[in-house]
Amino acid sequence: NYTVETCDVFSSKWGDSMEKTIEVYPQTSKEDETQCLGAFPDPFAWNTFYPENINRLFHFEKNRLTEITDFFTYTSGKAGGYIYKLQSACLDAEESHGFTVVRSYYLSVGEGTSSTTEINLSNLSGEERDALGARLAEGDITLTVELTSATCDLRMNAGREENQGEVDYMRTFTSKP
Repeated sequence: NYTVETCDVFSSKWGDSMEKTIEVYPQTSKEDETQCLGAFPDPFAWNTFYPENINRLFHFEKNRLTEITDFFTYTSGKAGGYIYKLQSACLDAEESHGFTVVRSYYLSVGEGTSSTTEINLSNLSGEERDALGARLAEGDITLTVELTSATCDLRMNAGREENQGEVDYMRTFTSKP
């Protein structure tokens, strides 16, 4: 006989201990008293046959799982590919993982300026996607998508920290209050 328990995110339940998390994810190792880290196939990969590996950081407060952060760097041959990567992750989050997009926007990054512009990420295509992808790859903007599900909120971010031509992606899952 098997007992099946519904998880909150991936194979985790909010409130799991660090010990339970390391048991469930044996490729994970303890970083310090509040975090453990592992490398995993990307659950939102557009190529499900050959998913890229990503880093996943589990955050604990008082030895209870409160947040999961996925992060990786991606290089695309086309500027629009950076936007497409995020669009594909959002589509998979909605269709396969039960999330709903709440809002998407980009933040202009510049000398003393920071303005937020709402966008409909799923509708971006062609020249518009290429132009926004070029700005993302140049480090002129950061892009954010906020999603929600029955058990958690998800915030997907994309932006360039250092190397031109590479974009850093981060997905943060947090428990619902």
